[in-house]
Amino acid sequence: MLGSRLRIPGRALARAAVRPTPTTTTTTPFAVASTKSLLHTVPKLPHDYAEGGVPNLMSPGGFAVAWTDYMTLMTEKLNALTAGTELEDKDTKMIALMTAREPNQAPIFNYASRAHNNHFFFDGICPGGSPMPEILQKELEASFSSIETLKREMILTASAMFGPGFVWLVRSGPSQYRILSTY
Repeated sequence: MLGSRLRIPGRALARAAVRPTPTTTTTTPFAVASTKSLLHTVPKLPHDYAEGGVPNLMSPGGFAVAWTDYMTLMTEKLNALTAGTELEDKDTKMIALMTAREPNQAPIFNYASRAHNNHFFFDGICPGGSPMPEILQKELEASFSSIETLKREMILTASAMFGPGFVWLVRSGPSQYRILSTY
């Protein structure tokens, strides 16, 4: 079996974070120790989309599934997996960084990264939209030939994905952009 060649700081901490079996006051599979509070919660967004949904993107029901239900599940799972460990008081980004290259921490990494990425996406949505800066539009057109081509490529990339994941527009160099998918 081949090990990963890239190592990140915090390996010892991530390895030490193996979850002990907490004593619980309930029989649900997501219960945490009765002496601990739930440290990971669904964060509040800068805009409330519960009533009207996200304009030109998703309905109120779609928002409820993609934000409220999904984030509730991610935080419950993360709380259950990190209860009683050194990771329980870390934010989702730090947990993802600390567990990224540790196969025995894959479930923790998956829930932390999914929660972080979903929050990053929804936190960046502006309800009224905002005009694209002219310099950005020129750089994107240079990278993709047109904004319409960029939109089409992002939709095709997302459509080709299997399972939950994200499609990102990333800056890969000065005035250079590319599309990246993550799971």
